[in-house]
Amino acid sequence: IMLIQCRKYLRNKYRSAETSHNIEATIADATNPLTPVVNKLAIEPTRRVRLFPEVSLSIEMCDPFVPHRQILVTGRADWAFGYSIDGDKGALLAAIEAKQESEFSKGKAQLITYLAILRENRLRAKKTNIITQGFYSDGSQYAFICIAADRTINRSRIFDIGLASDLKMVFNFIITM
Repeated sequence: IMLIQCRKYLRNKYRSAETSHNIEATIADATNPLTPVVNKLAIEPTRRVRLFPEVSLSIEMCDPFVPHRQILVTGRADWAFGYSIDGDKGALLAAIEAKQESEFSKGKAQLITYLAILRENRLRAKKTNIITQGFYSDGSQYAFICIAADRTINRSRIFDIGLASDLKMVFNFIITM
């Protein structure tokens, strides 16, 4: 339900930006605030961020323990946000991991792995913004994680949406991702 409400909010937000006749307002509304903009007039047409279910993620990297050996790190995020998944591995921005209540604690390691894969793919694709973020949840508890440009892993506390203040915080986190 939380994702549906967030999707409605974002759809209305960007729909109002599309109908605006002010190009500066449209660009400001549609541009990711974490992505530096050098010249607003040189921006390509706005691409919509989409939500993709069951996204396979992978990255091939050097084995730190065996010289000249490659290892493949793979996973399947329950959900991912991005522009496209057709051929551009660097186009995904965020991942979401859904867990059963009894498996909630496993979500942290899975999500960090997925975010690390997304970050490395964005880095290899020479994206300006390599910050990746996401959350894991059992539907009642939510925890948010971000991997910063300097590889620092930032993690929120665990929020319980049974508490009104936590529900508001979770909603705000999700709509600003």
